[in-house]
Amino acid sequence: NNEEKKSKMYIFKKLAALISYLGPFSLVIFILNIKDDFVRHHLRQGLILFFFEIFFTFIWLVPAIGWIAGLIGWSICNILSLVGIIFSLIGKKLTIPLVNWLGKKLKI
Repeated sequence: NNEEKKSKMYIFKKLAALISYLGPFSLVIFILNIKDDFVRHHLRQGLILFFFEIFFTFIWLVPAIGWIAGLIGWSICNILSLVGIIFSLIGKKLTIPLVNWLGKKLKI
């Protein structure tokens, strides 16, 4: 059934977009190289947020003020990832200003 195939593909794309925001699991979606604009949009942003999470984890280790900056930055990244997950589940593209701009520079 053609309609059933379209429905399964739509669910697969939403799931792939969701996984793009789950830190290291976004690398799995990157390796799968899914040729879909919706999935790639979320993948670019998810990878950038993952890189920022790693960066803020290291900032967290800096003595004195590092733990505050790291915690705030890491928390913002996780909140944005959660918002990205919600948007991917409802099938919409979320454009996070700085993250989207950096994501467009990725050759995916």
